[in-house]
Amino acid sequence: MERLNDFRAFVEYLLSESKMKHLLKFLGMAIPVILVMNSCSPTVTGEAPTTLDLNSKTRNQTNAFGGILNSTADTNTYVYKLSCGCPFELKFEGTDTTSIRYDLGTSGTSYTSHIIRAFPRAGLAKGTHTGWAAIVTLQPDTNPDLRDTMRDTVIVP
Repeated sequence: MERLNDFRAFVEYLLSESKMKHLLKFLGMAIPVILVMNSCSPTVTGEAPTTLDLNSKTRNQTNAFGGILNSTADTNTYVYKLSCGCPFELKFEGTDTTSIRYDLGTSGTSYTSHIIRAFPRAGLAKGTHTGWAAIVTLQPDTNPDLRDTMRDTVIVP
């Protein structure tokens, strides 16, 4: 019974004319501020779309940027990541591996980065040889699917 009396006293206090004016002024200012702060509308700049990024490409696991392979012992290593840092699945979509072999050991598995190695095939004749591999991310990790193509050249002296 005491709580009911306290509640009634509180309601009467709020309904008194001078107190009500102050309460309405406060609510009139506070509600728009709260609505703006908690708005679900996108920001003016918007979020950047997720991209498939070539994080690094190295030759023979050195810091040198990957490039033309000079012997069948050379290797180009590609490291791919999503710009969001999220785990994702990656697979080959197409390849020309007549002269260069591509190894994606993480195909069909979700990781935050995928490593792909390009090796010249043994027994290549003297001359310039090329190869390529097209990769694609798999939904639902990315929507739409993201793609890239690696191109490599080996020169056999």
